[in-house]
Amino acid sequence: MTLPVVARLDLYPANLILDGVMYSDVRVVVTADTIYAWRDGYGGEAPVEFLNERISDFDGRNTIGWTITLHDDRAVFLQRSSGCGCGSRLRGYRPFPGGISMGVFN
Repeated sequence: MTLPVVARLDLYPANLILDGVMYSDVRVVVTADTIYAWRDGYGGEAPVEFLNERISDFDGRNTIGWTITLHDDRAVFLQRSSGCGCGSRLRGYRPFPGGISMGVFN
């Protein structure tokens, strides 16, 4: 049996800013120590993971967005996108074999 990944945040659709580049309508999962992000594949291909980094800090909330500090001190900014994400494979994408369980973190 594969155990689920325990997440602080599972956000879709999301806008993510990293190194001055904005990625729109991506799927983001933040665990206790890692941030993952996927974008739609081109031409109907499977979603593509473009971010998998260790984190050192996580702060924010749904109303204002989140700031995540990576292990190398770069910052990632997240906000919920408008819309529902219909028509994207990311909406139903299950990136972890055991699923995702939402955890409670202090």
